[in-house]
Amino acid sequence: MSQIEEMENYLEYETLPVLPLRGLVAFPEMLIHFDVGRLISMKALEQSMRDNQRIFLTAQRDIRTDIPGEDDLFVFGTVCTVKQILKLPGDNIRVLVEGTHRAVVDSFSMQDDCLFAKVFRMDTDPGRASQKRKEALVRTLQERFEEYASLSSHISHDVVMTVLDGGEPGYLADYVAQNTPLEYEVKQDLLEEVHDVRRLEQVIRVIGREIDILRIETDLQEKLKDQVDKNQREYYLREQMKVIQNELGEQDTGD
Repeated sequence: MSQIEEMENYLEYETLPVLPLRGLVAFPEMLIHFDVGRLISMKALEQSMRDNQRIFLTAQRDIRTDIPGEDDLFVFGTVCTVKQILKLPGDNIRVLVEGTHRAVVDSFSMQDDCLFAKVFRMDTDPGRASQKRKEALVRTLQERFEEYASLSSHISHDVVMTVLDGGEPGYLADYVAQNTPLEYEVKQDLLEEVHDVRRLEQVIRVIGREIDILRIETDLQEKLKDQVDKNQREYYLREQMKVIQNELGEQDTGD
C-alpha cells in the first residue's frame, strides 16, 4: 500500500451536494442565512433535505458567473447543516445553515442537474504558541475590534459583546471573519488558514487595515461636511446681500 493510500484511509470522506455562494463565505460553528434562486442551488437544497440535511458550501471565484462549473469554485469550503428553509415571494428561498467543519474537494460530479463533491474533512491546528501569547493575541483582537466597531455602522452590539467575552483563538478568528463585512476573497483566505494562531494574527492585521481605511473615510467625510457647510454659509450670505441691496435700491427709488 502506498503512502497516499495509507493517508486516504485516515481521511474522513463524504459526498455532498454543492451550493455555490456568490460573495459569501461560510465558517464552521457559525450560523449564516442567504437567499437562493438559481437552479443549481435549488437542486442542492432539495438533495440535502432528502438525505441528512448536510450540504457543502463553497464560494465562487467570480460572483458574475451565473452557472458555475467545477473550475469556477474554490475547492476549500465548509460542510454545513441546513437548519431552516423559508419560501419567499417569487421563486427565491431563504436558507439558514450552520457550519460544522472545513472541508476540501477531492472531486466533483454531476447527477440529475445537481453538483456533488467528494470532500474530506480539514481539521484546524491549535498550534504550539504559549498560553500567554494566545491571551495577548486575543486581547489585541478585542481592542482593535472594539475600535473598529466604534468607527463602523455595520457591527451590532451583540457581536462586539461576543468578541469581548473571549474564547479560543480559532473560534474568535472565525467569528470575527463571519460577522465583519469584509471582501469575500479576504474571508476565503481566512477560511483556508487552518492554523488557529496564524489565522487570529491574520484577522488582527485585516481589522487593523479596516480601521485605517475607516479613519481616512471619516476624515474625508468631515472635510467634505466642513466644505459643504462653508459653501452653504457663503451662499446664505450672498443671498442676504442681494436682499439688502434690493431693499436699498427700492428705498433710493422711493426717495
